[in-house]
Amino acid sequence: MEVEDHKAGGAEKQLTDPPMDYSKEDHPILTKSGEGADLQIRKYKVVDELHRGRFSTVGRCVRADDHRIFAAKVLITENRKEEVKLELDMLRSLRHQRLGLLHEAYQLGECVVLIQELLSGSDILEYLSQRNEYSEQIVAVLITQMLDGLGYLQWKGICHLDLQPSNLVLTSTRFPSLKIVDFGSARKVEAAGTDVPVNGLTDYIAPEVLFDGKAYPNSDIWSLGVIIYVLLAGVSPFTGDTEEDLMANIQCVRYRFEWLPVTTTQEANRFLMLIFKRDPSKRPTVTECLEHRWLNETEFMVKKRERAPIISNKIRDYSQHYHKEQRRVVTNNKLLLSYAGLKQ
Repeated sequence: MEVEDHKAGGAEKQLTDPPMDYSKEDHPILTKSGEGADLQIRKYKVVDELHRGRFSTVGRCVRADDHRIFAAKVLITENRKEEVKLELDMLRSLRHQRLGLLHEAYQLGECVVLIQELLSGSDILEYLSQRNEYSEQIVAVLITQMLDGLGYLQWKGICHLDLQPSNLVLTSTRFPSLKIVDFGSARKVEAAGTDVPVNGLTDYIAPEVLFDGKAYPNSDIWSLGVIIYVLLAGVSPFTGDTEEDLMANIQCVRYRFEWLPVTTTQEANRFLMLIFKRDPSKRPTVTECLEHRWLNETEFMVKKRERAPIISNKIRDYSQHYHKEQRRVVTNNKLLLSYAGLKQ
């Protein structure tokens, strides 16, 4: 893929609400490979880097024929063929407004390139950090959207298994509308439990995954609870002085209500108590979460949440620390960066 300078002109455009092609659920997107793939991928010009992870990079790209803007995620397959195949298989057929959508997929030697819809590039922490303050109402809106996407995944029998702030990206920096991205850890999960590898940030991993290596349909609900707590308190609920303390707190479901703002509504507190259960079968389902009083859309609850302000200083500090830690594990693989059209 070639790189060119990003020119902010009228020629570049993006459909902010692309039409949803549900036929892909039954007829998944095919992965293009061989000489044809090498030629076709050249129609995409990478203009800048959006994100870099341990095994992938994401760049903003422009398609030459119609000047539409996309995100190009490049994954290295060396020693990771099975993991990349699983992620690609997930994305090829998933179609929901709260999930990052795949448009095209290319196999290029030791790399796979996923052409996906372009989002703002701002994750949920960065979005809230830009404000002087926000309210529980904004948090409730974002969590409801997240549950909408999780409901679709549960219907498909899938657990994301890496729900953390960097994987909750806003479609715009102007209003609260998010999508769930990065399905590198997602797996089909059975009601009786499925063996899965432990991936992601320890703070957000459900105890049954972290300690038993098993995932259940409600494992993502635990991660949802951690995200809610972080957005309300600006600190991880199970944090400790050491990694061992953190894991012990998760194992014992030991967290503190006093770290939450004094303005936190009683409904939000009760919602967290409902979610943080060691036994996944005792956690609420997605439907039960959406029906909880805290997320109720009555005029009374909306006003109550709006009257529960959250000062942004703590979430801003947490965001800076979180993203600093994320940058410590980014890839410098020359082959990967070369395919991505990016520099070290």
